[in-house]
Amino acid sequence: MASILDTSDSSEKKQLVGASFRHRRGEGGGGGALTGMIRVEKVLGRSVATTVYARYPLKYLLPSKVASSRVDCVWIYAISYGGGILSNDAISQAVEVGGDGCSVVMTTQSSTKIYKPRMPGDMAQQLLRARVAENGFLALLPHPITCFRASRYVQLQEFVLALDASLLLVDWFTSGRINSGETWDFELYRSTNHVFLEEEAEPEEAQEEESPENPNAGSEAQESGGGSVASIVTLDCAGGSGRSKSQLRPGHSSSRSRSCRPLLLDCVHLENGVGLSIAERMAGFHVMAMVVLYGPRLQELRKNMESKVEEMTKQAFNQRTSSAFTASLKKDKEKNHHHHHHHNNNPTAAAATESSLPTAASSDGDHGSHGDGVSSNCASPLPLIFASCSPIGVSDEGLVVRIIARSTETVYDFLTEQLATVVSLIGACPYSSSR
Repeated sequence: MASILDTSDSSEKKQLVGASFRHRRGEGGGGGALTGMIRVEKVLGRSVATTVYARYPLKYLLPSKVASSRVDCVWIYAISYGGGILSNDAISQAVEVGGDGCSVVMTTQSSTKIYKPRMPGDMAQQLLRARVAENGFLALLPHPITCFRASRYVQLQEFVLALDASLLLVDWFTSGRINSGETWDFELYRSTNHVFLEEEAEPEEAQEEESPENPNAGSEAQESGGGSVASIVTLDCAGGSGRSKSQLRPGHSSSRSRSCRPLLLDCVHLENGVGLSIAERMAGFHVMAMVVLYGPRLQELRKNMESKVEEMTKQAFNQRTSSAFTASLKKDKEKNHHHHHHHNNNPTAAAATESSLPTAASSDGDHGSHGDGVSSNCASPLPLIFASCSPIGVSDEGLVVRIIARSTETVYDFLTEQLATVVSLIGACPYSSSR
């Protein structure tokens, strides 16, 4: 069995991340060191980051004054040098959130820029593996990904949740730098999110883990010691059972064998050069987002967000007849196609048509001034934002919310309003200053 920090790949993961990622991690003789490692545990009744490790191109900041001292939560800012990820760069992180009510917020200081490839086929990649122990809470609340023209980006995020653990995940991206004439002009964007629930294995499964046919299980557990994350997790996506095995290292909360069942297996894949362009398919929308929430500490947020999405849906479709809505979509699609066609065939056309696009304060891609070029100054009769939601979990104790919007400002406002419910848990909302 492999540690959550183990960089050995199954065939499934080798398909999810490219060859450059495996090469950068040292496969074939390099040892495969992680780019970043975080472990948070309870120390004297408080959540404390007991392991913090990062190497280029990643850096962690752990400010102590984001949340009130009355709120027990560790805030971690993941920062890349230059504010983005270069083509062919690969960032791999492992995060362990302890039990007993440990709380962690991971965020970024601004939107993450994905730069143009230096060589054809180069790809920027990120891998995050996280485990949240019993009664722990992880909130992954980054600012959006902004892909530059011709860029290629792939990310894979895996979460393993123990009993009564809670997870709040926001995963979102924009159309690019509109002020620079870039609208859905990247080559590839793929984001995969897998969430697994940990449960006790059946007795025969536990016996199988300790059988003579698997003599290396114990030694692998010992080899993962030192400063590594405590849990030992194997996610076997290639198996036909849809389950995976995990085990906690002896000396921690449990050494019993456990299995994991999938809670959410999700992938967003956008690629230009296949059928209609992304810009044509987006029909004037510039932001896509997904919010995943699960666990006992987020039940109030789940109810509030479900009610809000229902209210937004009614408002959006009651404002216009079906024929008027269809006409609006068609008009926006034709307008966007006309701009995209002229931009590709006339390098000077961007300046001539930019006045018809949403405006922004700057073109550096920084969220603080909405420099990703996605503003809400749109004259289209289409609503600024659409949202849908689906329950997840055996008893619908979780929720997946999908959002498509015409501006980052609209999504920031939505997230700030909805996450007000969890400010008492995490001390602040990372999006409130971005409005």
